Amino acid sequence: MENSKYIIVRELSKGGQGTVYRGFDKAVGRPVAIKEFTYKNEGEKHRIEENIKAAKLCFHPALPGILDIYEYPGKICMVMEFTKGMTLH
Repeated sequence: MENSKYIIVRELSKGGQGTVYRGFDKAVGRPVAIKEFTYKNEGEKHRIEENIKAAKLCFHPALPGILDIYEYPGKICMVMEFTKGMTLH
């Protein structure tokens, strides 16, 4: 999951859609959140890509901005602003 631009610091949560990590953007020097989506076929990959496209169009102070997207075999990673806060539990 490592990318030359980002360092994984630790896993934050794991769920049905994938895993969220706390990361660090080496180029900018700031913390980020990285959501890793796993897919098994082209249909799942397409659904994830469509959801990411929709998320990129959402702008609200309560939503983290999407900074980057990268892919490697079987996985798509969405890099977002890291914000501290309470869990939804």
